[in-house]
Amino acid sequence: MKKIQKTIEVFVSEHGQEFDNEGDCIKADKEDAKTLQRYFKINHHPDLTEGLGYSDILLVKVKIEAHRMNDALIKERVEDYCYSIFGKQVAFVQGVAPMKYWEVFPITINEFLDPRASPEIGIKRFDRLDLYAPTGRKLYPI
Repeated sequence: MKKIQKTIEVFVSEHGQEFDNEGDCIKADKEDAKTLQRYFKINHHPDLTEGLGYSDILLVKVKIEAHRMNDALIKERVEDYCYSIFGKQVAFVQGVAPMKYWEVFPITINEFLDPRASPEIGIKRFDRLDLYAPTGRKLYPI
């Protein structure tokens, strides 16, 4: 038996997607320049009895025309969407200790496509949602 160690070259786009060749990576970056696609993880519905974390995870892909919005505003739009769906951000564990009812984190495309690989998600229940902002103001489900 022989043990062989191999190294492979992988090209990573600006937003974390991995490619086998440089041409596909460059093509993906050019497409991404036209339409911003950002990925987020939303933890929601916390355990308000013991305060032991969140029971549900929502993975969100946001598509926005690049000329309408910059990166800094996209997370704010996702938070606005969360306010409209989940309501207030603060809840109370056993009525006294404050805890966020939902929270938003940016993730990579690989975490969006294969969430079970993330130790934070593991075996928790999760859903996916695609959102689009045609006007750059409000997010709508696709």
